[in-house]
Amino acid sequence: MRKEAGFALFMDDFGSSRSSLSSLNVLPFSLIKIDKSLVDFIGNPQGNKVIETTIDLAKDLGLTIVAEGVENEAQLEFLRQKGCDIIQGYYFSRPVPVEDFEELLKKRSVPEQRVKLKEA
Repeated sequence: MRKEAGFALFMDDFGSSRSSLSSLNVLPFSLIKIDKSLVDFIGNPQGNKVIETTIDLAKDLGLTIVAEGVENEAQLEFLRQKGCDIIQGYYFSRPVPVEDFEELLKKRSVPEQRVKLKEA
């Protein structure tokens, strides 16, 4: 139904108190955004397992996976190795005014990458 209506449903803050696993059974999500509170535990064996399992679950459900709050290279590499589709956070840039952002895009040396949402 949502595809025919022309929109996608995203679950933000996955892993925090407001985002429940049970809602994955009720609503047709296209994307989950892993909360920074989980990303902060990368490097801890249990934290690594929680992220890895979350990514595996999302992949099994055909969802696009975003991780927010990445602040260092170790977190970035872990998420890349586990197959996270989109990674964002202060590691790349703190929030900037539009003009500064446009300037950053002009200087960008990496080719633009777009992620196509997986069909639900």
